[in-house]
Amino acid sequence: MDALFLLYLSCDGGLNATALCYGTALQMDVAFSDVSIVAKSDGADIYYAELTKYLDNTLFIQKYGQDGDITASGKTFTDASGNALTNNYIVKGILNVTANSNNAHLQFRVGSGCRFLLWDSNSDGVFGAGYMYGSNSASDKTAGVKLYDAKDGLTLEWAVVVHESVAYWYINGELVQAINSPKLESFNIGALQMNVLVSNIEICAKSEGTDVYYNELTRYFDNTLNIQMYGQNGDISASGKTFTDASGNALKNNYVIRGTMDITAVSMSNAHFQFRFGSGCRFLLWDSNSDGVFGVGYSYNGNVNDTTAGAKLIDAKNGATLEWAIVVNEGVAYWYINGELVQKFDSPKLELFNVGALQMNVFLSDIELYVKAENADAYNAVLSEYLG
Repeated sequence: MDALFLLYLSCDGGLNATALCYGTALQMDVAFSDVSIVAKSDGADIYYAELTKYLDNTLFIQKYGQDGDITASGKTFTDASGNALTNNYIVKGILNVTANSNNAHLQFRVGSGCRFLLWDSNSDGVFGAGYMYGSNSASDKTAGVKLYDAKDGLTLEWAVVVHESVAYWYINGELVQAINSPKLESFNIGALQMNVLVSNIEICAKSEGTDVYYNELTRYFDNTLNIQMYGQNGDISASGKTFTDASGNALKNNYVIRGTMDITAVSMSNAHFQFRFGSGCRFLLWDSNSDGVFGVGYSYNGNVNDTTAGAKLIDAKNGATLEWAIVVNEGVAYWYINGELVQKFDSPKLELFNVGALQMNVFLSDIELYVKAENADAYNAVLSEYLG
């Protein structure tokens, strides 16, 4: 008779790891020796210390009642190639605080003297989502700082996003701190006077793949749009987004919308990007030659593309980054690239405003929208930057 033995391990606390091991034996006796059982219910710290032996994306710091070098207490993370994380990366995971003592604090350090801090400076088991950078700091004593009660333990999801030399800290999906122009040297997690498990750690670095990085970035920044249509045709308007005002009304007249565009991949098959105002009426970045060089053109009562004499050209064979702005004022549409007026429609068909792309990957960031009907003063101030 076959014998069947099963071992089932379930790890909760946010780890969501489940293992099922089985085997069969035919007409034989099976003996197990040196069997040890470590259960979370018997002690979280012992359980977590054992767990890190099996899961690579975990870090357990046991510094309850201990001071010392906080950076050495934890780990300095790198990208997949072993390079220091200095700019344009996202690190995220789950945090379990299991014990804390006097002045307990955990750091997310992005550079020397520059760190986000989960900080219990009051030594009462309540942590503040603070920071320290140069002579500036915020802790649980600082007015307005988000507080987290860890007297009976604490579990939270966290993410540190460093994008274009600005560091952002999110807890449970909420932005809790940001540091402009931080000192960016490396990324370290460490703790003193507390025990903490950091699990489900994920690293996404721009240097390892722009499209994956930009896609992840859109989870944290509302004013971004990542269009991934490399090698794909279809409905160009559906590929991107139709923008509206704050009340959900279509953008038809008297608005300014602007941002940054990163062209990350171009397939040599008529790649093009649109700013569309109505049926058949759009400004186009258009590589009709399929050579990676785009013409700053349009399609409305005729066409202008990269083959048109005098068309402004943008070489994106190795990617390109540009600042763009669309100004629609009193029924006239203007298109600016890097501050330069590149196209103009005197009487466009104004029905909506849509961006989309085919045969290319494009990331739009820092998108700003100003609508005259919502705030005339703000609209006129921005309008003066373009039309004087």
